[in-house]
Amino acid sequence: LKVNMDKSSATAALHCSNHDKPYDYTIVSKRITGRVHVQGTQVQVHAPKEAFRYLGIYITMDLQWRAQYQHMLQLVTKKLASLKHSWLSPKQKMRVLNTSVRPMIRYTFPVAPYTQQQIKTLDSLMTSAAKAAHGLPTCASTAFAHNDVEQGGLGCPSLQVEYHAV
Repeated sequence: LKVNMDKSSATAALHCSNHDKPYDYTIVSKRITGRVHVQGTQVQVHAPKEAFRYLGIYITMDLQWRAQYQHMLQLVTKKLASLKHSWLSPKQKMRVLNTSVRPMIRYTFPVAPYTQQQIKTLDSLMTSAAKAAHGLPTCASTAFAHNDVEQGGLGCPSLQVEYHAV
């Protein structure tokens, strides 16, 4: 098995040996640069407060989640813009929303502690996309968009409900 070195990096948080500044890049860099090798190749070192991607989720050693939220917001906005300008039917657009975009957002829920405002922003983007898919104005009822299709709604459940269920 050959390791992809472009996706490999090393960092550290030195809580035991450096109580005052466990995330100090200068100290971390001195401690681990040149010491971490994979398959005979030196691994690049990055700052503890610099976000890195692990299993598709951006994380830092000091557990700041801003980079994850910014990445998710950018990705969702890009996908929804593409969907809005596509030639798909409303039913097909809703299928894409519910089988591609929503699972992409939900994948991060168990580990990324989003704030209520961040969830509300993502939920608003999803709801607006559902309304746009059906040619409805953004002032259309949000409750209508969140209701199941069987109950006369658009079938775009709230992310706020799903976030708290996880």
